[in-house]
Amino acid sequence: MDHLPHPINPCHRIEIAYLDGEDFGALDFFSYPQAKGIDIDALAWGDTRTHTPQQVRAFLQSWLFFGLLNQILDPEIRHVDFICKEDQRRSLISTESLDDYIARWKKRFQSLQNSARKEEQFRVRAILQHASRTLNMLASSSSYMMAPDFVGPELDISLRICIQTLEYALVRDLLPRQRVLDDHDTQTCSILLDKLNADGWCPNQIDMLAHCMDAPSMYYVMLLGTPEPRKSHSKCSRQQCLADQIDASRYLTNHFRETCQCDFLGPDMEKVGSILEGGGIPLVSFENLSHSRPANLEAVEYTPGMAYVALSHVWSDGLGNARNNSLPLCQLQFFREAVSHVAGITLFWVDTLCVPLSPAKLRKSAIRLMKETYANAHSVLVIDSAIMKLPVSISEEELFMRITCSGWIRRLWTFQEGFLAKCLLFLLHDGIADIMSRFRKLLEKGVDGTIIPRSTVAQEGVRLFQSFLSHRSEGNTPMGFGELWSALQWRSTSRASDEPLCLAPLLGIDINIILDLPEEQRMKKLLSLQHDFPPYIIFSKGPRMPDVGYRWAPPCLMVPRCIDIPKMHHMIQEAQWDPKGLLVPFCGLVLTMPKPTPVDFEMSFCVKDTVENTWYVVVSEPDPSLREQDRWDQMYIKDLTSAGIIFSCPFELLGEELWDAVLVTIQHSENGVLYSHFLSTVSVGRLRSDQRSSAEEDLLKMQRLLQSTEALGKICACTGRSVPYPQRWCVG
Repeated sequence: MDHLPHPINPCHRIEIAYLDGEDFGALDFFSYPQAKGIDIDALAWGDTRTHTPQQVRAFLQSWLFFGLLNQILDPEIRHVDFICKEDQRRSLISTESLDDYIARWKKRFQSLQNSARKEEQFRVRAILQHASRTLNMLASSSSYMMAPDFVGPELDISLRICIQTLEYALVRDLLPRQRVLDDHDTQTCSILLDKLNADGWCPNQIDMLAHCMDAPSMYYVMLLGTPEPRKSHSKCSRQQCLADQIDASRYLTNHFRETCQCDFLGPDMEKVGSILEGGGIPLVSFENLSHSRPANLEAVEYTPGMAYVALSHVWSDGLGNARNNSLPLCQLQFFREAVSHVAGITLFWVDTLCVPLSPAKLRKSAIRLMKETYANAHSVLVIDSAIMKLPVSISEEELFMRITCSGWIRRLWTFQEGFLAKCLLFLLHDGIADIMSRFRKLLEKGVDGTIIPRSTVAQEGVRLFQSFLSHRSEGNTPMGFGELWSALQWRSTSRASDEPLCLAPLLGIDINIILDLPEEQRMKKLLSLQHDFPPYIIFSKGPRMPDVGYRWAPPCLMVPRCIDIPKMHHMIQEAQWDPKGLLVPFCGLVLTMPKPTPVDFEMSFCVKDTVENTWYVVVSEPDPSLREQDRWDQMYIKDLTSAGIIFSCPFELLGEELWDAVLVTIQHSENGVLYSHFLSTVSVGRLRSDQRSSAEEDLLKMQRLLQSTEALGKICACTGRSVPYPQRWCVG
């Protein structure tokens, strides 16, 4: 993996052995396995009768590494071009020359006519897709079917990095990259996850990175080594990191140095309160310590045109104070020096000093002004304990990847602070990094002339900054709900009731309407004020609001692993909030039976569309995050004639592949709208032709049972009528 960028002090470099396979030669890429007498489908089923795992690995390296480079970059490529000798007995794979081959391919590509360019991109895309699908199939069979691991962790990571490097460099707009965990939680690069676990990374953070990043980027993260600051994640899980959660009763404010025992100092809180009561923003001015006079911390009211720096930090770094509005003198001195590096500014704002802990009225006044506080600041300076250790000379790739792995990027309030900043800065060991300036240095022209990050590692490193950077050029316009929902995945806060307060300013909603409500009513009120939503929200996985009319909505937008938003690219109409639920436009099925029928559900059942004479299979999706009464196996529909299934994709796109869907009970129809109650997320696909005869038999049995008893029991098949897009559903 020598072609990839590396951090300053890389850890755990993985060496890839050359397996001494046959030269690829001039064979066709797609028929190469057949030419070598290897049946890939048989391997996926665990067939070891004809080839040992060692023989298969040598073949896969010849085909999916050397063959890939040969077929895409240069037919003259041979094994020796990517081999380096470690010693007389062992040779290793080296990709040091890969970038040169890619550059020559791009030069040839740019000399082609438009029609030839399209043909070349289509050819390259087909080869990369085939290689990726082959690896995924072998990984899935090893995970789910207990088949032998024919690939092996080192070979797997090398092949995926090769495929995804070429995909990003050559056809990035056409082929979605495979993440380290696929949609079904199959580990495609287990060696990376194992090393991160061994280095003490949080399970929740590992899960986030694995779901968000491709193999080259995850390999780069692994090279970063043990995360800083070192925290215990023994109580954390894949669902939640507890190390950054704050318990006010046990919170300790840190000094700048562990051995320091200096006094605490705070501003005049009466003056801070007076400024807030008058609708103003309180700032602080700190005079340096000297032998002739004591330190002085003064509260100052902001006036238009006054330059100040708003500080953004994570409380788990010890820069807060849960008992009173004060900080150690050493920290104040540190803040003063850090702020002075920003255009010589002396005034700053930090929540520890400028947001009163009490009374509640003043605290709410400060929260009301949070948007203006960060938006009016000359700069927002991020102080993160891990990022502060980095030198200014650090590469852009490492800077952004370190920030992506920091505690700051994963907290709720820091998202608002970064989003609202006119100029977002990070404090480093020996200076300050301007995020926008460093981002521009990552950019270069792609093969089609568009400006893109220069590598897949760079692209993944800035992914979590996309919402900040895109709105910087739009004058900080309010975010759309779907955009915000996507940006908040994997973030967290110690106070769940803070979420609506933080979201309201980002959505352009007046925070005053929400702030004085009881905490349990805030999110519902926020949703009712938003009005427009992405329709795919009804297909999201995880917990739901329990209230009728709101069961389409998650109780929190920070739930990890939400629905894969890019899958919903065909949806163009926004959904609208209604007191009875969410109005969404989708096709679907209205289940029909001769009479009201009490039923339970199997793990899957079949539906025959009597309009189009088409069979569908409906499959449950067990979700451990759901309340017990919301799980499929606890569901009981008293009247099957009222059930419906809402599809996430048009009928014409639906094949044997499963798509997201929602099971509902239809309450009534009014003005063409089907008013319904949300029951469960499911998956739906067309039934294979070889399964339909069995489904027909099940349906006949069902119909005979209906004539003899009302207690039907477990359902296996029923009928329904299709309703085309854009059928309006009100899901409550």
